[in-house]
Amino acid sequence: MVGKKTFFVFILASLFCGNVFSMGMMMDGFTGSTHSLQTFKNRMNEVEKDGTLPESLWAFYVESTHSLQTFKNRMNEVERDGTLPESLWAFYVRSTHSLQTFKNRMNEVERDGTLPESLWAFYVRSTHSLQTFKNRMNEVERDGTLPESLWARYVGSTHSLQTFKNRMNEVERDGTLPESLW
Repeated sequence: MVGKKTFFVFILASLFCGNVFSMGMMMDGFTGSTHSLQTFKNRMNEVEKDGTLPESLWAFYVESTHSLQTFKNRMNEVERDGTLPESLWAFYVRSTHSLQTFKNRMNEVERDGTLPESLWAFYVRSTHSLQTFKNRMNEVERDGTLPESLWARYVGSTHSLQTFKNRMNEVERDGTLPESLW
C-alpha cells in the first residue's frame, strides 16, 4: 500500500513542478491520455471508491494505462528501489517502461544535453525516441495555437497535434472535468 511518505513525496514533487494543487505541469490529463472521456471519468470513480491511494495520486492513476493494482505495485517498486529521485516517481509509475528502461532513458536525455531539463521527465516517460520527441516539440512550437502550458502534454502523448486539439475541444465542451484534468 502507498504510504504517508509517498504522499509527502508527491506534495514535494508538485512544489518542484510549480503547481501545488493540481500538479498540472506533471500531468497529461485527459487530452494526453489514451482513454476516452467516459473511461477517464470511470477510472476517476474507481480510484475514488477504492480509497487506498492518497487523493494527490488519483489523477496520475486515471491518466495511466495501468490497472489500479499495477499502479500501486509500481509505486511500491520505485519506493523500494530508492535509486530514482523522488521528483520522478510519478513519471515512472505512469510510464509503460520498466524501471531500468526508465533510468536508461533518463541517462540518455541527460547525456544528449539538448533538451531543457524541464522536459526530461516528459521525454523519459513517453514512448517516443529522443529525436521524435524533439521533432514534436518543434512542431507544436511552429504551430503556435496551443498554450505553452500544454506543449509538454502534447509532445509526450501519442496523439497527432490535430487529435490533441480535438480532445481539448471535447473535454472543454463536456464541462464536467476540472481544468486541471484536461
